Amino acid sequence: MGCQKADSSNSNLAANANIAKAASPASTTNASTSVPETTGAYSLASPSDTYRAANEARKKCDMPMLKRVMSEALTQVMTERGESDAAGPKTLDDMIRDLCAMPPSLNGDNIKDEKIVGDQGTVKYQDERGEWHLMDFVRENGEWKLTMPRGKTELPALK
Repeated sequence: MGCQKADSSNSNLAANANIAKAASPASTTNASTSVPETTGAYSLASPSDTYRAANEARKKCDMPMLKRVMSEALTQVMTERGESDAAGPKTLDDMIRDLCAMPPSLNGDNIKDEKIVGDQGTVKYQDERGEWHLMDFVRENGEWKLTMPRGKTELPALK
């Protein structure tokens, strides 16, 4: 789902699908927006929490949650890619099922270096070769969502 290049199709979408275990089931509310940040065992209160929630949802192929952790931009791109699939049109659900069917990364639990600047965030995740990559997030309606990658660019430092 989160990727390094917006044009790298399914391999990039799979990168965001390699996410860690679910966060605690405690439900909290973001005081500034009054939007719940958790649903059941899933927390979307930070980019790291969203990474973990997406990974757990992928393991269970929890379609509603996988859709929930995707930003509007990522949802749109996956829908468009499905509609233009060379093997025939696919729905968003078909595209998500394809991601669920891919083997998870052996290092999917390894994330570090969460960074937040305004409504943008990143975490670094470790792939199966032990290499670290950036995954991008955006805050929408008070929740952190996986989004289209900006590339290998770090977020700017706060001044």
